[in-house]
Amino acid sequence: MERPKINKEMIAEAANITAKQTSNIDISERYLLGKDIIKAYRNNMDGFQLAKYMESYGWDVDSMFVEDMDFMDSNVRHMHQIAQLAWAKEFDIKPPYPIGTKTTKGEIMGVYEYGAAQYTVKPDGQDDETCGKKRRIINFEDIVLPTTQPIRNP
Repeated sequence: MERPKINKEMIAEAANITAKQTSNIDISERYLLGKDIIKAYRNNMDGFQLAKYMESYGWDVDSMFVEDMDFMDSNVRHMHQIAQLAWAKEFDIKPPYPIGTKTTKGEIMGVYEYGAAQYTVKPDGQDDETCGKKRRIINFEDIVLPTTQPIRNP
C-alpha cells in the first residue's frame, strides 16, 4: 500500500497530452511526437532541455516548441497527483497523527486539502505575523516524531 511513484505509464500519458497541446505540428504527427517525448523526457526537465533532445530526433525547435515542451513536466506531475489521489481513496488513507502534533519539522496544522494524504506543517519558530501563514506540505508517511531523550539519574 505504498504511495505511487512516477512510472512509465504516467510519463506516457503525460507525453500524449503534451503532444496534443503542441502548436505548429500536424495532427498526424502527434503520435510520433508523443513517442519521442517519452524517449527524451527525464524527471524535472524544463521545456528547453526537452526541446534540445527533441531536436536530435529531428523536430523543428523554435521558441513556441520550447514553450509547449514546458508543459510536459507539469503534465507528469498532474498524472502523478491523480494516481496519488486514487491510491489514497482506494486504501482509505487516514491521518496517523492529530492536528497539533509536534514533529521534527514543526507542528501539524491541518490536512492539506489539495493533495493526497498530506499534512500542512508550521515550521518550528515561525512567526506567522512576520512570515505569513506559510506551511510545509509533508506526506503522512514522511512525518517523524521527535525522539525523547531518556532521563538519566545522577
